[in-house]
Amino acid sequence: MLSKYLQKYVWLVVGLYSPFLSAENTITMAFNKDPAVNPQYEFYLKLYTEAFEAIGFQFDYEFLPSARATQMADHGRLDGEPQRVYGYAQRSPNQVRVEEAIFTNRTLAYSMDPTLKLDDLESLRNTDFKVDYLSGSVWSQKHLESVVDVRNLRAVDNPHQGFMKLVKNRSDLFVVLEVIGNRILHTSFKQEPTIHVVAEIGSNLSYPYLHKQHRALVPQLEQALRDMKSSGRYKELLYQTMPYLNKL
Repeated sequence: MLSKYLQKYVWLVVGLYSPFLSAENTITMAFNKDPAVNPQYEFYLKLYTEAFEAIGFQFDYEFLPSARATQMADHGRLDGEPQRVYGYAQRSPNQVRVEEAIFTNRTLAYSMDPTLKLDDLESLRNTDFKVDYLSGSVWSQKHLESVVDVRNLRAVDNPHQGFMKLVKNRSDLFVVLEVIGNRILHTSFKQEPTIHVVAEIGSNLSYPYLHKQHRALVPQLEQALRDMKSSGRYKELLYQTMPYLNKL
């Protein structure tokens, strides 16, 4: 009998002091960026709060380093992740993809040359443009290396540097995600109206993922997100948190 009482005591202590156990009727996702300072994750926080409320759940998040966030969600210590690419389900079978995209990640090419016209990534082939991209962007590096002369391709440490090189005429194009590029233009380069988007050269969708223990919630979340899109609420929250996305 004593062992049963001890077991109950242990579970009580774990419930009180573990920050990673979700309260009943609450879905807690692993965020690897802080919504207090990252507008994209602020958008996710608002969107998921309303979407889960519509299906009878409260929403919460834990802000963790990227690798730790993935580990916690994959092991079921947290309930899922807010955004992952379509193929993530193959690498993480413990998590189930929600078949309604949460966000469209667009990669844009910016320039100060008003005469420069591009249709897509392939338009850069056999050109002599000096092209910069953001260091650490695997997609940009891989795809730009396939069409841009390596002598004309450079990685920059941060988006501010990429735009400054355009302003100082040290590059012809800066390639970066829309959510990063437009935010920097909106906050730091308002006095440079000549910087403009010349092309969308890449795009991929991100999806919500829930741990397999919540498989039954997947179709409900899918429908909630579809309803928010059809009602216009999705775009309302999107442009409320990231008004600079409404410029393209």
